[in-house]
Amino acid sequence: MKLKSILPILLLFIFFSCKEKVYKANADGFVQIEEVLKNKFGEDALYTDLILQNYQEKGIQVDATVTNTPESLSMEGWSFKDNAWAQLSEISLKLEEGKIENYMFSLQKEIDISSLDSLVKRAIKTGNENSPKEDLFLHKIVISSPIDGNKSGLEYQIQLKSKIDSTTSNYYYLANVALNGLN
Repeated sequence: MKLKSILPILLLFIFFSCKEKVYKANADGFVQIEEVLKNKFGEDALYTDLILQNYQEKGIQVDATVTNTPESLSMEGWSFKDNAWAQLSEISLKLEEGKIENYMFSLQKEIDISSLDSLVKRAIKTGNENSPKEDLFLHKIVISSPIDGNKSGLEYQIQLKSKIDSTTSNYYYLANVALNGLN
């Protein structure tokens, strides 16, 4: 008799524990994405590219080009999708001048993922002011190191997409301005 009453509870527990976590394109989701990155690569990891692709129902997919040893002149390409990491590539770098770290960025030092929600909202507001459609949503965020090694040019590219006609619009924000709250 006890087994019959415990079985439905056990099945519900298994169902909810197996459900994948979905990282949404909002303030909480961006903070969680930052934690996922830090847990995988560490607090001191350096990146050259970070792409957050928003699949509304499935949440955010993250693609990162990252290293923990910049002096090795090697990086790895990783993708985080469906709550699992997959290594996509190994990359060898060639440096002609300067310090390799000038061509990379770190989380919290040059990039603040937690500020992305306010930047996305600002881009949507601007997009809605420039267009009679109020159907824009976040499609993608791209953060790439400038190829000249000048970190003052580091920027967030926010791409919005229309729900009606699938057109996209890009909005650019300098990272050092956004990080200091002057956006």
